[in-house]
Amino acid sequence: MPPFTVTIRDLHGAAELDACVALQHAIWGPGFNEAVPASLLAVVPRVGGVAAGAFGPEGELLGFVFGITGPDRATRALVHWSDMLGVAPAARGQGIAARLKAWQADAARRAGATRMQWTFDPMQLRNAWLNLESLGARVVAYLPDFYPASTSPLHAGGTDRLLVEWRLDAGEAPRGRDDQGDRARRVERRIPVPADASALAPGALRDWRRELRTQFEDGLASGLAVIGVERGEEPGYLLGR
Repeated sequence: MPPFTVTIRDLHGAAELDACVALQHAIWGPGFNEAVPASLLAVVPRVGGVAAGAFGPEGELLGFVFGITGPDRATRALVHWSDMLGVAPAARGQGIAARLKAWQADAARRAGATRMQWTFDPMQLRNAWLNLESLGARVVAYLPDFYPASTSPLHAGGTDRLLVEWRLDAGEAPRGRDDQGDRARRVERRIPVPADASALAPGALRDWRRELRTQFEDGLASGLAVIGVERGEEPGYLLGR
């Protein structure tokens, strides 16, 4: 498939906002109860947040990113929370997600944010590779049962999440993990993860999630850090110091 010609910019007007809502349902499934409504997509950019789209050569919406900005409870420093990012299935594999994230980081930095944080499902290997290897985000916490129960089949089996971060004031966005030298750190633990969680039966998926929670909580509590992700025959997370 040839690369897409993509323009990333703020969403404008009712038609683009409605297209973003429709894209959310196309990605996460019909009846997705966490979809960001058009009214919120319109309001958030007025107070330092982001609601932007990746548009193809004919003006079609290929992807979107949405986030909010606010003060950290402890430090009062401004943090941008990247709440949702999605790319239409036909447009995947073209680097659109990384470009949306980088655009979002620039917008958040201009709004005064010093950090950008987001979560992802640790069972989703594709997302783990994007966030930790391609984007070089740092895992800062494991969050059990972080979200309410979801209606999306992509979130089946639980809402445990890994919380990751870019330090916008340190120029971290975006840099791949190889650029950060983490591969030179000694691997002390491997946490296996299925190559395709969507292929698992519900019972097996729950068992994997329970084991993953135990492994991450124990590893992070002992002072280990997530230093990489492996795909291939033995997919999983690499932990070290």
